[in-house]
Amino acid sequence: MDRPDSRRTFARLAVLALVSAGMCAYLATRLAKTKSTAFDVRLLDFVVGHRTAWLTGTMQLVTWLGSRWILAPLVILVGGFFVLHRRDWRPGSRLAAALVGGFGLHLLVRHFVERPRPPAHVWIDAYTGSSFPSLHATLTIAVYGMLSAILCFNQSQRRRTFIWSLAALVTLIVGASRVYLGAHWPTDVFGGYALGTAWLSFLLATTSLVWVPIQHQ
Repeated sequence: MDRPDSRRTFARLAVLALVSAGMCAYLATRLAKTKSTAFDVRLLDFVVGHRTAWLTGTMQLVTWLGSRWILAPLVILVGGFFVLHRRDWRPGSRLAAALVGGFGLHLLVRHFVERPRPPAHVWIDAYTGSSFPSLHATLTIAVYGMLSAILCFNQSQRRRTFIWSLAALVTLIVGASRVYLGAHWPTDVFGGYALGTAWLSFLLATTSLVWVPIQHQ
């Protein structure tokens, strides 16, 4: 891309990062020290009332796609592939930044808000720590978003659409699983999405990734 296109891309991502960060800050301020909103209670009650055995088992598996215990090995494997086969360290470093930075920001916001989790009687599994924002939602947006950006280079429009659509689907399902399993209020997931989007946009806007293709050797 030429320089004007690069500046426009930078500006769009910077605006998206600011808007997402603002949304997360707004939610954090409104939800600090509160257990739930009316929206949270209604939606969680609806989900709990429609649980089924097969869907519960599926959600318990799907939710792992957003776990740091799955994402960390994924980052190592993808980064190692590009280093060994492409002699390119950038994809791995950017994925690591997405994961580590997303995790760190989550801890910072969680410490500030300290929002209680939903009541224990709706939990499918045991959970610890405060509720806002959802770590799974934060990391899913940040890591799978960065992975999608990397994989979309030098691809056709159809493949790019498929990659981003798949990443969006995984993100939505993981977020839904956190509410279904009783681990988070819905607004915790929305806050995680906002925080992850802000961090991803910041990373993409402050690197050459989005406008300088990775040179495969």
